[in-house]
Amino acid sequence: METLPVSIRRLLLVVTVLGASSPLLAQQDELAGTAQTGKYAEAFQQVEEEARQGVPQAQYSLGRMYAFGQGVEKDMVTAVKWYRKAADQGLAEAQYRLGEAYGAGEGVPQDYVQAYQWMSRARQNGEEKAKAAMQSYKELMTQDQLQQAQPGVESSAASTSQP
Repeated sequence: METLPVSIRRLLLVVTVLGASSPLLAQQDELAGTAQTGKYAEAFQQVEEEARQGVPQAQYSLGRMYAFGQGVEKDMVTAVKWYRKAADQGLAEAQYRLGEAYGAGEGVPQDYVQAYQWMSRARQNGEEKAKAAMQSYKELMTQDQLQQAQPGVESSAASTSQP
């Protein structure tokens, strides 16, 4: 069995503690203990290093840390920045959180069209919760907004259906 590099194992542990739901997360105990004792600052440094290297799961985790003020001062603008980096790489969890941010106007101006489009991408990438969120946004949107959202939804469908 091939083992993961230490930095990746640490990242996986951090993500688990912060509540991410990824099938890649096998190693939980070490960081769970770290988080339970309040060592978010240590976890933050580990995740930030991986995020800056372009690892989508780390970018998402860093966004969550900023969103919830874990190891760093709460900052939704910065959280959205990191969610977007991971979302642009196709990470469904990040696409979902970015959609939530647009829907609530947290860290970005409220924009139901963007919220709907990001939820659509998340759904297409396997995020089950996105379907209900899309329905909720649909009920809040005007007919014009729904029409504006469709080109983004269609283009994301085309990009995710390619091999």
